[in-house]
Amino acid sequence: MGCNAQFTNHCPKNLELLKELYGSTYDQLRQSALQSMPLQSRPRPRSVQIIIATTWRSGSTFLEELLESHPGVYNVYEPLMPFGMRNFYHEEEHDAKEAQTIIGDLLHCRYHKDYIADARRATVELFSRNKRVWEACKNKINHNALCFQKKFLEAACKIFPWSVMKLRS
Repeated sequence: MGCNAQFTNHCPKNLELLKELYGSTYDQLRQSALQSMPLQSRPRPRSVQIIIATTWRSGSTFLEELLESHPGVYNVYEPLMPFGMRNFYHEEEHDAKEAQTIIGDLLHCRYHKDYIADARRATVELFSRNKRVWEACKNKINHNALCFQKKFLEAACKIFPWSVMKLRS
């Protein structure tokens, strides 16, 4: 079973990339993405990004988990966590620009190696909260190394028609 044009323009190309790079199309990822195909014949937009802008103890984790429970959702969990608790309005301009770049890049499925390294040092939770991708890439032989590879994350991200990003202030 493969992706069709209604589903997303990127799906076949990224399934081929996963197969070429890692010897597998990661059936559980493909099946999750395919379950989210539209029920009607009219195509939907290529991708939808949902940003949850929140504060502490507001129920945002519940909302994020609720949205992520849909099989067609790619979850980007608190990508600014490596910065720590900061108010970017009052911080150095460089940090605010870096935060904007990270958000924009992740919304377009672009992972930078520096971000991956910083996020991995900060907490594995940034990656493991994306349950479908984490289950597909983790294994005991390579100690989840695949979960932190730029090409794998970018290809997996592009398979899904929706993404959710939680930003906490």
